[in-house]
Amino acid sequence: MLWFAAVFLTIFSAKLRLIGLYGSALPWWDQWAAEGWLLYIPFFDKTLALKDLFAAHCEHRIFVNRVMALLLLALNGQWDARLGMVLNALLAAGIGAMLSAMGWSVLGKKNIAIICLFNTLVFSLPFSWECSVLGFIGNYWLIFFAIASVWLLLRKNLPHPAWFLGLAFATLSLVTMGSGFFAAAAVLAILTLRMFFRQLPRDGAEATFSTDLPSPAGAGYAKAGGGSASGGKFLCLDLVSATLLLAIVAVGLLLKVTVPGHAAFQPANARDLIYSFLRNLAWPDSSLPWTAIIVWLPYFLLFLYYVFRRTKAAFASEFLLALGLWVALQDAALAFSRSGVIASRHTVFLSLALPVNFLALLLLLHEQPPRFYLPRSLLAVFLLAWAFNTGHGLWKITNKANLAEAERYKANIAECEKNVRNFVKTESIAELSNKPLYAIPFPDPNALAMVLRNAHIRSILPFCAHPANKPGTLSRFSSWLIPKGGKLCYIGAALLLILAAVRFYQSLGTLENRLVSMRRRDLRQFMIYAGLTLLMAALAYALHTLYLFLSPDGLTVTYFRGIDFEKKICTRTEKAVCRDYGERHPAWHVPRHYYSALWQGILRAPETAVYEFYSQSDDGLRLIIDGKKIIDNWRNQSWNASGTGAQVRLEAGNHQIAVEHYNAEGESVIRIKWCGGPIPPNTILSAPYLRKR
Repeated sequence: MLWFAAVFLTIFSAKLRLIGLYGSALPWWDQWAAEGWLLYIPFFDKTLALKDLFAAHCEHRIFVNRVMALLLLALNGQWDARLGMVLNALLAAGIGAMLSAMGWSVLGKKNIAIICLFNTLVFSLPFSWECSVLGFIGNYWLIFFAIASVWLLLRKNLPHPAWFLGLAFATLSLVTMGSGFFAAAAVLAILTLRMFFRQLPRDGAEATFSTDLPSPAGAGYAKAGGGSASGGKFLCLDLVSATLLLAIVAVGLLLKVTVPGHAAFQPANARDLIYSFLRNLAWPDSSLPWTAIIVWLPYFLLFLYYVFRRTKAAFASEFLLALGLWVALQDAALAFSRSGVIASRHTVFLSLALPVNFLALLLLLHEQPPRFYLPRSLLAVFLLAWAFNTGHGLWKITNKANLAEAERYKANIAECEKNVRNFVKTESIAELSNKPLYAIPFPDPNALAMVLRNAHIRSILPFCAHPANKPGTLSRFSSWLIPKGGKLCYIGAALLLILAAVRFYQSLGTLENRLVSMRRRDLRQFMIYAGLTLLMAALAYALHTLYLFLSPDGLTVTYFRGIDFEKKICTRTEKAVCRDYGERHPAWHVPRHYYSALWQGILRAPETAVYEFYSQSDDGLRLIIDGKKIIDNWRNQSWNASGTGAQVRLEAGNHQIAVEHYNAEGESVIRIKWCGGPIPPNTILSAPYLRKR
């Protein structure tokens, strides 16, 4: 329980710290329409009907979000966006602790340290900052319902009450987000595999991984192909379960909402769809889609093991296979609905592939290795290589360049608070009109003014928007709790380190025995495995180089010594104009300071429109399209004070593009975003819209 408490506290406090840095009590964007206009005003006017709670919002049915918004308003008496943020932080921490507990349940206490440390790392990092500072997003609710339903529906059988609870969670997923039916679809797929391959459904204690468990009841279902009476009973129960899950999937498809304006975000062809899907699977290194093979190889190996072997941990395998399938379906839905875009709020789904594949590798290590497949030691080597690849990817995306958008959001929300306060004071539409896109908290100033003029909304506005309103009880508590996120994070991290040290001390006896009993043959095997590890690393590097050489996507980048392109050093391919080099070398043999770089290639405009480009750099940057300088910001500067925007009209088709950059002293950063036409705001300038030729 100390382990799970440490995981929960560390993740929760890390999210609180993000809220303290970037969060605001002022509602943002969709909240004004979905909560203020369509929920709170009808609620106070006593015209809110039950069907309004199930009404569509964009592609989603957000019944759960609306109910929670009403509950928070009833408890607090004030519309405070921070309450939703704190609730999301609690959910994120609960999910991290829940996954750790599930890993402990199926793999045993020997692995609790590595499972808890890994999950804490994945859920605490700030790559999904939008899910922490936007109180309206229901991503964590969907993840909680999906994981709980997969666990309960596969662990228990009809007519156990826990199975019906799992069915209820799967049903709630339908009214949380548009992709809610994927949880039932994933469980349905694994139930089909179970019936086809006659894998034994484990119930109760038999579901926990252990080599000492007695043969469970109903073994005839697994060994005799369902011929025994108990096997027939299990088969009947699985058929009933599959029928009910199929009904949920059908209802989810019937509830699907089509938003005409969002068709532009979908991929133009099958190639773009596959490319976006592979990028999602390859996260956290989405710039290299081929690395999806490395990220998802443990899941594929577990699938083969489950199909071709009679596993001792049937439930553990089924749970991980169903959860991994759910994550892959979410990745596919994201690739279809938001092609080429990986926003911060999307990464909370993509990141779940990491604990799923990590647990799959640990499970394979604990299973008896098949005669015709990789031995246990090779799996251990691959675990190290997989962990290194994952850690490198997470390290690359957890830097200040990826939090630059959060810094920009912080500045925007401060401007929004000022403009809303001025409107509340003067009720002049001029305080909201003719403002930059994110200078007011809703894109339509007239609609925003209509909500703000409502007397009921005016009475529940947070203190930052209407200083005359007193903070509610929960608002005062959140104001006290959020600033303590940093201190709580230190406490949680310290508790994790203490528990890890205790676990390491407990393992020293086993390690000592292994070292004392080591023979020359063991040392020789170790050297062989070390060589295989180096060989795998060399092969991965060769595949990476070959992929960059053959793929037309991305831009050709040439690095030079000196800040004015004096001496050519090397040439490489990069998929996106988004790099945070910090104090590191940008490429092989390139100095950390006093260098310049030139990106060259083709920019493919998907349709004729006015496109907006926004750049940040440390130091100088120029953006040139069709020979014209769109952005000319060629000076020494810090990245957080270098924001520059420009607009240009581009015809549909290919355009010559070049990006020039130099770094004098200190850190080096370059980042370009664009939007316009079908390209949504805050999109990194990257493949597949950038091509070398």
